[in-house]
Amino acid sequence: MMFLLRGLFGILLIVLVWGDATARAQGLVSHRALYDVSLLESREGSGVVQATGIFFYRFQSRCDGWSTENRSRLILGDADGGLEENLWSLTSWEARDGTHYRFWGREVDNGAVISLMRGEATLEADNRQVVFTQPEEAYFDLPPGTLFPSRHLIELLKAARDGKRMMAVPLFDGADQGGAMQVSAMISGSKPSDKGAGSLLEGAGLTPLPVTPIHMAYFDPASGEPLPVVELSAHYRPDGIAESLVQDFGDFAIRGVLMQLELLPDEGC
Repeated sequence: MMFLLRGLFGILLIVLVWGDATARAQGLVSHRALYDVSLLESREGSGVVQATGIFFYRFQSRCDGWSTENRSRLILGDADGGLEENLWSLTSWEARDGTHYRFWGREVDNGAVISLMRGEATLEADNRQVVFTQPEEAYFDLPPGTLFPSRHLIELLKAARDGKRMMAVPLFDGADQGGAMQVSAMISGSKPSDKGAGSLLEGAGLTPLPVTPIHMAYFDPASGEPLPVVELSAHYRPDGIAESLVQDFGDFAIRGVLMQLELLPDEGC
């Protein structure tokens, strides 16, 4: 049994933050969160009958930008009792002006390292390119309009505030050795805070607030496939904390529910 997970759940967590001035205006906070993972749905032919794990996310506002750390541990089981352990991590830094992005990633499947990612991307008028130094040196041009994760959420939540229900843009996150993904987002109206999150929020000094459900489909333009590589959904608080998450791989889907939350101080200049 082999399930190669792209680790896009971590990418979903990366896009929970934006710039410090905007963050203060919107009440967004530096924080550390842990999510309990379970199997949401298994479709015919997937081979997956159980899924357990955790997702860890840390966002820190810094003087020159924002740093994020994402780690996941996922154990998938099949009908014959076979188990696969997948470990994934991605650390990134994004400049406050949204023009530079550095990333370091690693994926381990059943104890074997299957992917190492390291590189830097630039979004400037005369230079829109990503340079990978691992797993091998490679260069990819980024199309006009490409966004990095933080800027992507700025535009996404702005669209929600403006009453828009759809947004589609190229997004580069560094999860794979390739160029930008085309991300189509559907934005729903706000709803009450997720059940079960209240005590965690209050323990972190926060009060329950309405959440905005956002669904994102990731398409790989290079493949030419009409179906998304993966679909991601989250219930976002106005402060940028996701109370619940869903990652859909097509033949099975997993859910992440907030289980620990800690606010962190912003790091000034």
